[in-house]
Amino acid sequence: MKILVSEPLEPAALALLAERHEVDARQGLSPAELREIIPRYDALIVRSATKVNRALLERATNLKLVARAGIGVDNIDVAAATERGIVVVNAPNENVTAVAEHTLGLMLALSRHVARADASLRAGKWQRSQFEGGELFGKTLGIVGLGKIGGEVARRALAFGMEVVAADPLVSPERAAELGVRLVSMDDLLATADYVSLHVPGGQGTRGLLGAKELARVKPGCRIINCARGGVIDETALLDAIAADRVAGAALDVFAAEPPADPRLLAEGRVLLTPHIGGSTAEARVNVGLTVAREALAVLAGLPPANPVNLPALSPREWQALKPMLALAERLGVVARGLLAGQLRAIAVQTEGAYAERPRQLLAAAALRGLLANGDNGAVNLVNARAVAATRGLRLYESYTADEECEPGLALRLETTEGQNELHGGLTRGVPHVLRVDDYWLSFPAQGNLLFGEYSEGRGVLSSVTRVLAEGGVSISFVQLGRRERGGRGLMVLGLDDACPAPVLAALRALPSALWVREVALPANGD
Repeated sequence: MKILVSEPLEPAALALLAERHEVDARQGLSPAELREIIPRYDALIVRSATKVNRALLERATNLKLVARAGIGVDNIDVAAATERGIVVVNAPNENVTAVAEHTLGLMLALSRHVARADASLRAGKWQRSQFEGGELFGKTLGIVGLGKIGGEVARRALAFGMEVVAADPLVSPERAAELGVRLVSMDDLLATADYVSLHVPGGQGTRGLLGAKELARVKPGCRIINCARGGVIDETALLDAIAADRVAGAALDVFAAEPPADPRLLAEGRVLLTPHIGGSTAEARVNVGLTVAREALAVLAGLPPANPVNLPALSPREWQALKPMLALAERLGVVARGLLAGQLRAIAVQTEGAYAERPRQLLAAAALRGLLANGDNGAVNLVNARAVAATRGLRLYESYTADEECEPGLALRLETTEGQNELHGGLTRGVPHVLRVDDYWLSFPAQGNLLFGEYSEGRGVLSSVTRVLAEGGVSISFVQLGRRERGGRGLMVLGLDDACPAPVLAALRALPSALWVREVALPANGD
């Protein structure tokens, strides 16, 4: 078969591929050139620069595989590939060690002023007294995101004699205990950590995770390290916190815009900068290349890959029939994540309706994807969702009601350290709807911006909530109310045209009748 390699790949990997297939290594192709030649190839191997979008995949009439030599698949339209039966693979584990070691290296360099001391000495100065550093021993490291890389950073920090705490609601207490890490809330982490290291995925869910409000709550004199994704830290707010001596320093390997051009960032001596090299080691480069080469050989030989990012597609008819239920399952998972209280321990997924085994497995995986997608530094997808849950110490239970007369639906039950949560959903005129939240029976579309609030029973609760939203300029698309009994608690769910501003959320939470208020953002219907 013919394999196109559009970006640099380890020579040993190219040689391995060439033993069995025709390999065409062509770097620097323009998007138009790539679209022109892609119909000739059975497999495409890329790194991060090549954009494997829907337009390209529509031209790839013979393509069976897209292999990404790295962790993320942000440059690949995985949904479009899956619809066309194209397998997507990556190398998710090969640079975990490299990123973890770079994180510790930046922590040490930041603590001992290595870069500034080096520059001073090269400038002909001998300023020992100006570069007195601090030790990692006995300090507290706060890890935001205890996935694969976060876990490896924790192991190394413990070897330095640090105390390690972590904020990640999607890691079980048992898993954290195995790592020797104490789970805390994000607020507690920021208030107590001498070092804060970020290990969360990029995207809308984590953009601006550390902004001005969060940086105002950090322990004075803390240091911040980001080897995760650009945009997770509000760089302007970080520079303001450093200028105010709230934050002692920062080390950044990733940036909101790469390369960074902010003159204030580039001029700040208390910020240590590296050009997105966290995963760039000779060992990682070789291992990534060989891993994707072996994956490509397996897929082209008809064997299952070790690191699939998607599943081989169902038949077009099966795929189209299942898509609304897959959307329902994933959206229930997103809602469950948004309403989660406490640390997650176990997940139960019950499929309702006459589905064959493979579609049932896909529906359970879609629910896990929605629940876990923002909790791991790497893609959570229909193939690896169960494995991600297992690595995070979460127990999974699957069941089904195979009744042909039963309306298609899904139930999602979560066991946490605070108790249990339960969601039920189904399709109404083909649109995913939430039908039950814990003991509250309702019916509302699982789409757009949803505002959830539990309130103590009383007069004027609805009018109070709608008044706060109206005064804040927030438009309401629907209101759903549910209660267990007269005079008891009630659940209110409102559909909003736009995201609820933070001051409006704060005002809603301050209402005397409010027990809790949370917002969940879902795609619009059809997205």
